[in-house]
Amino acid sequence: MKRAKKTSPKKSSKGMQTNRNKKRNKKIPVSKGRVDASLIKKVGMVALFKNLNKQSLATLLAKTEVKTFHKGEFVFHAGDASDAAYVNLQGVLRVENNGLFLSNVDEGECVGEMGVLNDWPRSADLIAMMESKVLFIPKMQFRKIMQQDQKAAITIYKNAVRILGTLIRNKNIVMEFSKILDDSVLAASSAEDLSQLKPNVE
Repeated sequence: MKRAKKTSPKKSSKGMQTNRNKKRNKKIPVSKGRVDASLIKKVGMVALFKNLNKQSLATLLAKTEVKTFHKGEFVFHAGDASDAAYVNLQGVLRVENNGLFLSNVDEGECVGEMGVLNDWPRSADLIAMMESKVLFIPKMQFRKIMQQDQKAAITIYKNAVRILGTLIRNKNIVMEFSKILDDSVLAASSAEDLSQLKPNVE
């Protein structure tokens, strides 16, 4: 007597479609294998990451991504969540607030790190002024090295304090210069007004 062949239940087309979507939506690691030595060297020269050893830098850069932005394209908007720190590898980025120019981020400079360190939302817009290549250092990767590498964390915090100190000092210099300029203009205006009050003696 012949045995009946067992037949496996057919998968519905809907189930097959769901599986295909799952494969499609699977996250791909941003960085694969060893971190490029030239990238480690370049990031090691950024003010925030100065004096970090190569191992710490390699760990920091293990899951990073380089993105290209065209002229006029936004890297992020004011109010966005701080999901990463950014290093400008090539090009020029502009920091604006409601269309008002605040500063430029030139090649080799980092931006967005304070938002990551303090969980602050973006306080301004960041726009590419020309075709620019930007390195994204994800917040989770940034936090990972801060939690697991105490020496690296102390170094990064020291660098951050130094950067803030420089910004505050520069701001104070600008404010002082602005005050001197205002006083000079006021004095010149007063002198001109006084000269007009003098009688015209021939």
